[in-house]
Amino acid sequence: MEDPFELTIASQDGGAVYYTLDGSIPTPKSTKYTGPISVNHTTIIRAVEVTGKNLPSRVTTASYLFADDILDFTTAPKDYPTEWGPYSDIEGRAKADYVMDRAMTSDPELRAKMKEGLRQIPIVSIVTDKGNLFNDSTDPNTGGIYIHTGAPVGDGTGRGWERPVSCEIFDGGSLDVTIDCGIRIHGGHSRLAEKNPKHAFRLKFEDKYGPTKLHAPVFGSDGPDEYNTLILRTFFGNSWQHWVESNRRSAQYVRDMWARSASASLGMPASAGRHVHVFLNGMYWGIYCLSERIDEEYCKTHFGGETTDYDVLKVDEEQGNAVVASSGSYAAYAELAALTGKESFERIQSLLDVDEFIDFMILNQYGGNTDWDYHNWFAIRDSKTSDGFSFLVWDSEGIFVNIDDSVLDQNNKGKPTGIFSRLMKNPEFKQRFEDRVMELSKPGGILTAERTVAIWDSLYHSIDLALYCEAARWGDYRATVHPYNSRGQRFDVDHWYMQERERLLNGYFPDRPWTYIKQLRAKGWYPEQ
Repeated sequence: MEDPFELTIASQDGGAVYYTLDGSIPTPKSTKYTGPISVNHTTIIRAVEVTGKNLPSRVTTASYLFADDILDFTTAPKDYPTEWGPYSDIEGRAKADYVMDRAMTSDPELRAKMKEGLRQIPIVSIVTDKGNLFNDSTDPNTGGIYIHTGAPVGDGTGRGWERPVSCEIFDGGSLDVTIDCGIRIHGGHSRLAEKNPKHAFRLKFEDKYGPTKLHAPVFGSDGPDEYNTLILRTFFGNSWQHWVESNRRSAQYVRDMWARSASASLGMPASAGRHVHVFLNGMYWGIYCLSERIDEEYCKTHFGGETTDYDVLKVDEEQGNAVVASSGSYAAYAELAALTGKESFERIQSLLDVDEFIDFMILNQYGGNTDWDYHNWFAIRDSKTSDGFSFLVWDSEGIFVNIDDSVLDQNNKGKPTGIFSRLMKNPEFKQRFEDRVMELSKPGGILTAERTVAIWDSLYHSIDLALYCEAARWGDYRATVHPYNSRGQRFDVDHWYMQERERLLNGYFPDRPWTYIKQLRAKGWYPEQ
C-alpha cells in the first residue's frame, strides 16, 4: 500500500468490537473500537465482536502492508527474542534476524526495484500470537515453532508442533482469501538453525482452526480450487542463506520450479507451485514457493476416486531415508523395487508407468541432480486400477549446477536409480529409454538449450524484481549475522545473481545437452549414431 486511510470496523450484531495490533487474539480486555483507525503504516489488525454475555465472535484478521515500512524495517523489534532456538550440530543458539539490509534499502535505485518487486508476486501474510512462533518454552503446547523446529538431528524438540494462525493470500487482483488454519515447520535438514535460518511451513486446514478446506484458485484458473494443506517451501539448497558458500553463489530460485514446469509440459503429474512473498506478523520473510503437498488428497483432487484408493511413497529422513508409505500400502512398491529387469515387459508395466518413469529419470539425469535420489521424490499409484506407479519430482534445487555433474552411476537399492539400473537390463525398456532421449533431443524437445532456457526465463522474469526484496532480507545473513564456517559475501541481484545467471545462459545450457548425451554413451545407454 502507498496511501494512508481511515479504517472502519462494523459490528454485525450490534456488539462491542475489540482489537489488537500485535498479532495476538483480541479479548474484551483488548483495545475497544470507538471510531475509525488511522492506518498510515504497516498494520496488522485482529478484531472480535462481543455481544452481551456471549463468547467473542470468530477473529477477523487483516494485514495492511506499506512498501516504505517494509523496506525501512532495519531495526529488530523490541518485543521479539534476540536469539532463536538452539543449534543442532554445533554449540550455541541461532542469532535472530528480522530486518532488511539497510545498505540495500537505502539505495534509491535498488529501493525502487524492491517496491515494484513487492507487487510482482502474490503475498502470503501469516498472523499469530508471537509466542506461537518465538516462545522459548519447550512445552509442546506453548513453545514457539520457529524456536524449536523439530530438526531430524539433535533432540528433535518441536517435531510435530502445530499452532493456530490466520493466513491471507492476495495478489492485488482476483486472488484475495483469508482463512484460519494451523501451521507447522516443514522440511528435513532445512530445519537446522545453523544450516538455514529461513524455515519452510506447512499450512493445514482443519475444523479445529477454521474451515476444513481452502477454497481458492491459488495456482490459477486451470488448477484446483480446493486444498486441505499447502506447503510454503523456503528455497534451501542453492540459496543466499545456505551455510555453504558455493550454494549461495549458485542461488537462482527457479531450479525446482523448472523441474516441475518441465514435468508438467511432458504430461507428468507435478505439484503446482508459485513464488510468493511471505510475511510473519507484518515482517517480511522473503520469497517462498507456495506448493501443493503430494499426498492422498492431492491424488484424489487430480485423479479422482477416494483418498483410500492411493499408495503414496516418499523418503522419510527421520527413518534413515527409508522409503515409506505415507498413505496406503508399501507392498506394491516393494514388488516394484525387487524387479531385476529380466521380467517380461508386461510385468514391468503392471507395476510402473514406464513412459512417465523414463521422463522422470531423464529430467533428473539431464539436470545432474546431485541432491537426489536418496530423497526428494514421490511415487503414487491408484491401487484400485492396474496402473503402475508414477514418480514425481520434488525439491529439485540441486539441478543445473556443474556442467559435468552426473548421476548415471547411482544405483541405490529401493530408490529410482536402483529400479532404473535393473530395468535397463530389459531390452524393451532400454530401447524405450533410448528412443525417448532421442525424441526429446529434437528441436523443441526438453533436452535442447532453447527449450530449457524458454522455461527458465519464463520463471526468472516472473520474479526478476521480487529478487531484490529477497536479497535485502537474506543476502547479508552469512556476512553480518551468522557466518558459520567462514564469513560470506553480501549477496545481491545485480552482481552475484546475474553472474550465476550469465554462467548458466552462456556456459551451461548451450553445452549441457551434448554433455548429457556423452555421459549416456559412456554408459552404453545411447547409440553412437
